[in-house]
Amino acid sequence: MHLIIDTYCERLGLITSRQGMAGWLKMLAIQIDMTPTGDPYILGYPWPDGSDHDALTCFLPIGESGISVHCYPEKKFVFIDIFSCKDFDVDKTLDFVCNTLEAHGEKTLLLSRGVREGEIEPVSVILMRRKIEYGNY
Repeated sequence: MHLIIDTYCERLGLITSRQGMAGWLKMLAIQIDMTPTGDPYILGYPWPDGSDHDALTCFLPIGESGISVHCYPEKKFVFIDIFSCKDFDVDKTLDFVCNTLEAHGEKTLLLSRGVREGEIEPVSVILMRRKIEYGNY
């Protein structure tokens, strides 16, 4: 499975904090029953307009594959990729992301990937759209 989430985030304090995002990645892995195999790797890159906040790229290796997050606080953008050879609960994942990031306006894409019976299976794409307004749970 490969879940891709593009969203807006209202928790700027979280997506601008290396320590905060490292903790968030670990919580996400636990929520979706994945196994972290190392510490989160967080890189910062100065936003071109000289703002106070770096754009962050975050990665957590998991036994099942990996989770990456790209945070652009100046635009309130967050892009998340969860790639796993193990199935996970997509709705639970989206609920966690929306609640913890105060996310809204997300677009999601779920790819079914993998090898079946020794052959590469064609990538099947399932487009999922959920209109979730923060706080409407």
